[in-house]
Amino acid sequence: SSSNRYAGVIAALEGADPAAARAFVGDMMTMSGAAAGGGRSVAEIADRFLMKAREGSTQLSPGTRSLLVDVLSVESSPRAAGEVIDRLCRTAGLSLDTALDLHMRRIDAAEQRGVRLDAARFSAAFLRNLDYYTGLIFEFHAPGATLGKPLIGGGRYDGLLRKLGAARDIPAVGFAIWTERFADVSLHAGVQS
Repeated sequence: SSSNRYAGVIAALEGADPAAARAFVGDMMTMSGAAAGGGRSVAEIADRFLMKAREGSTQLSPGTRSLLVDVLSVESSPRAAGEVIDRLCRTAGLSLDTALDLHMRRIDAAEQRGVRLDAARFSAAFLRNLDYYTGLIFEFHAPGATLGKPLIGGGRYDGLLRKLGAARDIPAVGFAIWTERFADVSLHAGVQS
């Protein structure tokens, strides 16, 4: 049954914040190439997963729990992270070839355009606190800043305009810039100089 097939994901979502759970399910659907089906949106599918998790109808196997913990602990350079996740999944008999290929092509495209990714950090556990993202999400922080808040944050949200009434998904990417945080970073850097 499909509930047994996704038991590990359902168990992992137990007790999760609803917005974070929706974002996680959406990211996993995007990574696997799956689309919302049966007339249900990603948010509705995530809500169903959360309902099942609250019912406690499944148990997470030790192997699945271990794999999930291992994957969610990956935090390194973007290229190394892709390689580690690929190795972990292959060892477990899973394939994320489509998603990992897209991840590596994105890295290659950025580097070919002169974007230096040596200071970039990929975190498998990273989430933005908005449920409309459908793909890559990101934040930019000031180097060495201890403020903990991003200067820029955003991502891909192809389904947002449909949620607002459009007839179909429309490819979109965007970001927010918190200009006041740039001033805070400048002041903070000036104090340390």
